[in-house]
Amino acid sequence: LNQHLEKQLPCYMVPAYYQQLDKMPMLASDKADRKALPAPQSRRTGGTEQVLQLPETSTEKVLAAELGQLLGLDTLSIQADFFADLGVNSLLMARYSAAIRRQLGRTDLCMRDIYSFPTVAALAAHLDARAAEKIVAEQLNEQAPEIQGYQAAVSHTQAMDSNNSDNPYQTGDLQYFGCGTLQLLFFIISGAMTVWVGLQLVPWVLSAAGPVEAYLYITAVSVGMLLFSGILPVAAKWLLIGRWQAEEIPVWSLRYYRFWVVKQLLAMSPLNAFRGYPLYNVYLRLLGAKIGKDVVLACKHVPVATDLLHVGDNTILRGDSTLLSYKAQDYKIVTGPVHIGSNVVVGEASIIDINSRMEDNSQLAHASSLQEGQIIPAGQSWHGSPAQPCDSDFRFPGTKSISLLRKILYTSAQFLLPLALAPLSIGIIYVLVSQYGLPVHEPLSLLWAMDILLDVAVVFTVTSILGFLVLTLLPRQLNKLLKAEKDYPLYGVHYYIFRWIQRTSNNTAFNNLFGDSSLVVHYLKWVGYRFGEIVQTGSNFGMSQKHHVPFLNYFGTRTMVSDGLSLLNARQSTTAFRLCQITIGEDNFLGNSLVYPATARIGNNCLIGTKTLLPIDGRLRENTGLLGSPAFEIPRATGADRDFDPFAEDEIRQQALPKKLRTNVVSMLLLLTAGFLGFFLTMLLAYTLVAFHSTWGAWGWVTGMVVLTAAAIGFSVLLEWSMLGFRRMQPVTMSIYDHGYWRVERYWKFSASLMSQLFAGTPFRMMTLRMLGVKAGKRIFDDGVQISEKTLIEIGDYCTFSADSTLQAHSLEQGRFKSDYIRIGNYCTLEAGAFIHYGVNIADHARVGTDAFVMKGEQLASGEFWNANPARVMDETGH
Repeated sequence: LNQHLEKQLPCYMVPAYYQQLDKMPMLASDKADRKALPAPQSRRTGGTEQVLQLPETSTEKVLAAELGQLLGLDTLSIQADFFADLGVNSLLMARYSAAIRRQLGRTDLCMRDIYSFPTVAALAAHLDARAAEKIVAEQLNEQAPEIQGYQAAVSHTQAMDSNNSDNPYQTGDLQYFGCGTLQLLFFIISGAMTVWVGLQLVPWVLSAAGPVEAYLYITAVSVGMLLFSGILPVAAKWLLIGRWQAEEIPVWSLRYYRFWVVKQLLAMSPLNAFRGYPLYNVYLRLLGAKIGKDVVLACKHVPVATDLLHVGDNTILRGDSTLLSYKAQDYKIVTGPVHIGSNVVVGEASIIDINSRMEDNSQLAHASSLQEGQIIPAGQSWHGSPAQPCDSDFRFPGTKSISLLRKILYTSAQFLLPLALAPLSIGIIYVLVSQYGLPVHEPLSLLWAMDILLDVAVVFTVTSILGFLVLTLLPRQLNKLLKAEKDYPLYGVHYYIFRWIQRTSNNTAFNNLFGDSSLVVHYLKWVGYRFGEIVQTGSNFGMSQKHHVPFLNYFGTRTMVSDGLSLLNARQSTTAFRLCQITIGEDNFLGNSLVYPATARIGNNCLIGTKTLLPIDGRLRENTGLLGSPAFEIPRATGADRDFDPFAEDEIRQQALPKKLRTNVVSMLLLLTAGFLGFFLTMLLAYTLVAFHSTWGAWGWVTGMVVLTAAAIGFSVLLEWSMLGFRRMQPVTMSIYDHGYWRVERYWKFSASLMSQLFAGTPFRMMTLRMLGVKAGKRIFDDGVQISEKTLIEIGDYCTFSADSTLQAHSLEQGRFKSDYIRIGNYCTLEAGAFIHYGVNIADHARVGTDAFVMKGEQLASGEFWNANPARVMDETGH
């Protein structure tokens, strides 16, 4: 009985009477000898007894009273551990910290303090000591080194807010709707020009006398289009902007419209495919950036305000790093300089904010952020968000000799090989369509539509099978030409092979199809991942994970992975690279948005929280939890999650797995069917335009593109709502074996659509999100926020959302699905990379800083500035 109660209830709810049942003195009549029972104790922890210790100081009394009220306890020991003894979870403690901030006026209390000082006594002592230190620091006017530059940045923001004569929120209807109209005209005109050019070039290509001449014509068209689309953004930047200056651009203004046009053209340029290669550096120099020699810029986005960017020689910005050179803040676009010196290393998935500086030979870790106003001195290594000094070394020491001729030959191969193969592909498709694919019946008749349906079915099936075969077979053959733990020079044959493996083995569509099901492990094995003994939960992996090389990834048994895992098998400098093995141990749980380097010091039985910076040195972390950037240790599991094991060999799991698999397979079939229908409707419209081209002309094609876009939006909206049963989601906590969770998994497959970033930076963005279920106020500026559960999101008026910010109204914690509302007030700002978890309430005029992680259940008061990972309140000095 006692064991059962301890499994079902937190420790503090198990009566001490039952804890002594194994020592129960019995009478001869086989009844309990109650007079001989030992005196009950307050509670048990790890087999040891604790005596009730009451609060003494004023701080302890407030902390104990608030915690007792949350737990429904009249008294509790100030030495009781929040997690081990009282059985609380992080969501409850987020509410607790919010209540303490209100009671004591201590805005400096954050979740890191709760985990680091997990008793009332320890937390009270820490708060009292910090208050004393703050008084001394104010007297000496000192600032901590890890938050250099914050005072200027925050004061600058406050000055912007207080300047009523230039209030960015005072935009009239003419300005707002006028900007939207101009943006709509840009889409229409650019589409019309594309159609017009195509209608001029296609007849010319078809007039070729033979296959050789047709090949040359197609090659000429491909070269011309590539050069034009590459030159257009450069010309538009110099004509519309000139040289970028450090400035503030109110959104929806004419100046913002010019900024947006240049940003759109830069994003659409095919030269973005050359990020991380020498040609990309030449492209940025043409845009006005100062880029040194032997620089590798593998940034996620192309920098916009390029004239304000300076990068020195032999510097590398690794994959998925962010260097926007602007920020969206307080209803304005703010541009500012970014200076990165020579021999600098910026790690994967890190963010460089404006008005920041990295001196020569400095380093910034992976999954970190250099915030506005921060400076990394020469030769120093920093990590975390916001970055702070550390002793780690993030460089890859490998070096090779790279000649100018090697760069030229590699760039030529990158440029010319696709141009040589594209005409052949186009020719094959043309022959197949002309010989077998054209419908022979009367246009718009039933038989004509059936012809198109059959053609689409054949093409859809063949391309899906070929795509899967290429994904699973081609990388395996190419991988035989590479060796792990061997240094290769950049821009050579081995580097080209490595990039082909990376490109062909990462497939978003198949990840989405197989993810969140029992089949995802088998899919990843086909791709090349290796596993220990596979113990199924039905959700061992999510729908988005990526890698450099799949064949060097090993996962131990009973390890679960959420979405957004990035496996860094390749270590790279500006001249060389090396492929490395990644071994992830047993019984681990990996949260969302993790960057996993090959040198990570993670062993068995670890829980890694969302957006955690994985340590690369020090002791091996095992049997613990990690959270934050930089990471600190937390309990492996808390609250009810301690007693929930998704791998338990129990009757519920054995019965649920086949049912879950059947439900997941139905979801996969529905997703394939939706993709097929979308393809069919697109081709039906295309064949219709071809059949009536002589009657409708170019305007028919333009109208068709508008209709197709509107139909695609309507189709996506219908699919997402149908997966919800045309009902809004409700906050829940459930097992992954609950039928309700399987319906959520189905919804996720259909919410990962192209609409996730459609119309970013325009008034139409919020229109589409409202159709998908977001409760959004008026005139919200959204530069690219990512939202998972739209119907659990409520947003006020005049908010500003930066690119790559995230609103995630759920978590999957050790096999438990939890969701809740995210409520954001009026005039709020989410800066680039900000991550908002479920159950968060953000009051009016609050701001979340760059790369900040606001944990579940946090309450942001009006006007507060929250930053760091996990996020906390910061004042005007950055403390």
